[in-house]
Amino acid sequence: MSKTTDASIVWCDREELHSTAASFIKPASSVLDIGCGIRPQQYITPELLICIEPHLEYVEILKKSLKDANAVVIPLDAKKALAGMPDRSIDSIFLIDVIEHMEKEIGAEVLLECERVARQQIVIFTPLGFMPQEIHAGDVDGWNLHGGEFQDHKSGWYPEEFAGWDIIACKHLHLQDYLGQDITPPYGGFYAVKNVQKVANHFNDVYARDVIESQTSSLDWLNDAFPLFSEKVVFKDINASHLKCGIYSCQRTTELFIELGATEDQEVIFNKAAAEKSDAMLRETRLHKERIKAFADQFARLNDLSFSLDELAVKAAAFDAKLAELNIREAEVNARGTELSAEAAEFYLKKSELDARDLELEVKKAELDARIVELDQKAAELLIKQLEVTKLAELLDSNKQVINHGLFGKIGLKARALFK
Repeated sequence: MSKTTDASIVWCDREELHSTAASFIKPASSVLDIGCGIRPQQYITPELLICIEPHLEYVEILKKSLKDANAVVIPLDAKKALAGMPDRSIDSIFLIDVIEHMEKEIGAEVLLECERVARQQIVIFTPLGFMPQEIHAGDVDGWNLHGGEFQDHKSGWYPEEFAGWDIIACKHLHLQDYLGQDITPPYGGFYAVKNVQKVANHFNDVYARDVIESQTSSLDWLNDAFPLFSEKVVFKDINASHLKCGIYSCQRTTELFIELGATEDQEVIFNKAAAEKSDAMLRETRLHKERIKAFADQFARLNDLSFSLDELAVKAAAFDAKLAELNIREAEVNARGTELSAEAAEFYLKKSELDARDLELEVKKAELDARIVELDQKAAELLIKQLEVTKLAELLDSNKQVINHGLFGKIGLKARALFK
């Protein structure tokens, strides 16, 4: 993918040329498609499509294809058809693969007429320079029809010839000719798009759009369902106002010719008609402003309600966010409660174990206390026995002394008797 821009030309690869050019094309209420063949332009869908096509075979096919559509097919060449159109009467004019089929001088004249008639855009698509193509009268064309004489290339055009226009171009676009035969190297092609400068008029479309948009600012569904809603409403009313004043001017011009035609020059009649048309336009300007305001007011209550609903939606969203936050916190609390319940269960289990242990210790303590009592009794018994033994020992000691005293006394007597 490649796209480069120089001072005046956007160069594209062939795959993106048409989509890039489409981004330059504005929506339009009325479209004049010059030399459309059997396939009018596909870029936008206007409210009114006017096709200019000189080849009658193509005209009949267009009439069948566009049956019941808001479309007009004019079976004339471009110069003759444009000559009958008022200044700034059509929003956008398309010449797609057309201008190269005209002699250079005629093509230049057609472009001047397009600039006179268009009030918004002119869109041209043509080969980059002269691209040979010869199909003789009566020969079958690329659609297997008999428009050969209208398919010859008679001129070549270059971006430099469209000073001030937006140029979107590709150097290698046409890979095959109308017969499907390869072209080596390929020919280029380019779009030239001119945005027609606005002419001062009685109607302030910028202000009118702002009036409507101020009363539909909160109606997103309306703007989504009807893109360019305010712009279409405003320009439809402006176009109707211009047409109304134009029809009035036709009526007054007719009346003035009847009234003054025999005595006054036509210039006098035209000037008087123009002055009266200007007055009618000023009156229509006021009516236009009133109609736009009345139209916008129909949406005021709905817009305010929608704004209130938007505020409620914001508050509801905040409430939902807070509720979600509380739900999260509740879940966290519940999780913590589950953890605490598990910890409490563990605690009570350990407490039960400790209580059982305490009971076991109490039993053992009672056993020890009983053992101590038993030991105390035995100690008392031993103490008594010890006292008894002590007394017995003392008695024995006393008896022993007596015995010893008596024995030693007898022994002493006998010894003394021996040694006498």
